[in-house]
Amino acid sequence: MIFLTACSEESFNDLENIEEESMYSTNSFNDDQPGFAFGDEDGTGTIWAGDNYASPWDLLIRSEEYKQPVYIIGNGNAENYSPYTIEVFAHVGLAYFDGVTDGVFNDPFTPNIFQLNNGLYPNLWDGVNEVGHLVRVPVSFGLNPGDPSIRLEAREDHLPIDYNNGSRSDPAFPPYNEVFDFAGTVTPDELDLLRQYGKVFFYEVTVSEAGTVIGDYLMHPNIETVQPGANIPTSLGGQWHEVPDFNSAPATGVAPNGNSYPLYFYWNQNHNAGTLFDIPSAGSIGTTLCDSREVVFQITQNMHSYRLPNGQDLKMYILQNSKYLWLNSALVVAVE
Repeated sequence: MIFLTACSEESFNDLENIEEESMYSTNSFNDDQPGFAFGDEDGTGTIWAGDNYASPWDLLIRSEEYKQPVYIIGNGNAENYSPYTIEVFAHVGLAYFDGVTDGVFNDPFTPNIFQLNNGLYPNLWDGVNEVGHLVRVPVSFGLNPGDPSIRLEAREDHLPIDYNNGSRSDPAFPPYNEVFDFAGTVTPDELDLLRQYGKVFFYEVTVSEAGTVIGDYLMHPNIETVQPGANIPTSLGGQWHEVPDFNSAPATGVAPNGNSYPLYFYWNQNHNAGTLFDIPSAGSIGTTLCDSREVVFQITQNMHSYRLPNGQDLKMYILQNSKYLWLNSALVVAVE
């Protein structure tokens, strides 16, 4: 399969113009002003957007009910009809780095420890890197023209997986409507780790029209602040850091296109208690400290927006929740 990756300035500008039209649509990351919203059940409560830490992957919030990442796959809508059929495959991996490459993933905020080097995680540990290993979910998602969007969301799991029939052996957790189905391609231990600590890094999308393939596209969101030369504020010590491999060299991850890219993780070295929020009162300045520990690939080429033959765009981006802001925000891949 040959993936298309556009590099034109026009593609970047098209997406930026579209995103500016929505106050809750952003792909920016910020190290000391992520913002926060209480999101009370009655719709009231403090909403302070800050400078918007848009990503929903935060190690401290990884099990908070109803604040988990949402995955949305769309193909046009009633107002913006898509003539295309899309088939989508997800590539997932461990979303966080604990700071030390020793073959053990240690959640610093809970007692959870995963011995990656014990032979039970063959797809996620290779003796060199703890992160950056991707598993292709073999069961795809498909949408025809006019089909409603697919929404994958779990009550308190990072990845909606058919784990114990979706109920986790607890009747309080009903089966998920949509799941990432690994069809037995990962071990039970890997499945459990990805359920709790995984995320989608890439999508591969095949776009067809009337049975003819238009193209195969590799999708990754644009992360502005991890780009070379990005203006990253470091007043509170927080920023993207290179992930080290087992030999203390900068680690790289292999993308679905076979290319290797640098790996970074988000760590605030002056703060090791997780992401915290000090909501400002009227006339005062609050302090927010983002320490998500999230891992990202440094992708310097455009993989987030492709112009299709009919003038629509195939896009991948992060959409904030208007109630919880970056908590419970969505990773979207869609024809729009």
